Amino acid sequence: MIFVCFVVKKMFLTMNAYKLTNGQLLPSQPVIAQEEPLVIRINGSDYATLMSSPGLEKELAVGFCFSEGIINSLHEIKFLHHCGSGVESEERIVEVRLGSDISALPQRSLEVRSGCGICGRVLLDELKKRLSAINSSITTTSNLLFRMHDQMLSLQQLFKSTGGTHAAALFNTDGNLLLQAEDIGRHNALDKVIGQGLLRKITFTDTILLLTGRASYEMLLKTIRAGIPILASVSGTTNLAVQLAQALNCTLIGFLRQPGLEIYAHQERLIA
Repeated sequence: MIFVCFVVKKMFLTMNAYKLTNGQLLPSQPVIAQEEPLVIRINGSDYATLMSSPGLEKELAVGFCFSEGIINSLHEIKFLHHCGSGVESEERIVEVRLGSDISALPQRSLEVRSGCGICGRVLLDELKKRLSAINSSITTTSNLLFRMHDQMLSLQQLFKSTGGTHAAALFNTDGNLLLQAEDIGRHNALDKVIGQGLLRKITFTDTILLLTGRASYEMLLKTIRAGIPILASVSGTTNLAVQLAQALNCTLIGFLRQPGLEIYAHQERLIA
């Protein structure tokens, strides 16, 4: 059973500041992105606290559990409850109840972030053992990717207001938008999209993912675990992300900005 209690909170706010204009400091009230902790509680125990933008909390929790390897399908979640713990604290908590015991859950695999100094070869070998290679024959074109890119940017209302958020968007092979999310964290934005897809029972192997942030190995890990065959980012990538994409049959595209792009892995899915 999935039960959701919504606590509506603004995703942005205004603050008093000063703006330098023509050599003068003038009072201003800029719009800034909201950043708040979200506690993911699994089987009664706090498992993770994510700093994220308000909105799509249950989708973020589901996507996080899936991309972290805590669950392999939505059917493993017996109860899903999102609600603030009270008016005074306004704490954001998502309760997730699984059939398995909390002590049997995996350690947090994504705690290793860029710059942590972990050995890339050891990590890659471990990931190849735990993940299945993507099995998908879909293709796309650069013109279609550019249209997707423009559509994703046009929908970034929070970014237009604040300039401080990332976005992830999922499209079908015809270039139609399926899902979209914004968040202060690029990992959170992707988890929100994956969570929405799981809840709506979308088949990821027939989709194309676009990102605004760097396509690091963590982002590739989430993409491959979901089975998404094509990942395109408006930004760059890393060597470990390229190796992971090459090893597990994921098409990786970076610097998706008209009139060009970079293809780092499995270029056969991009038709000239």
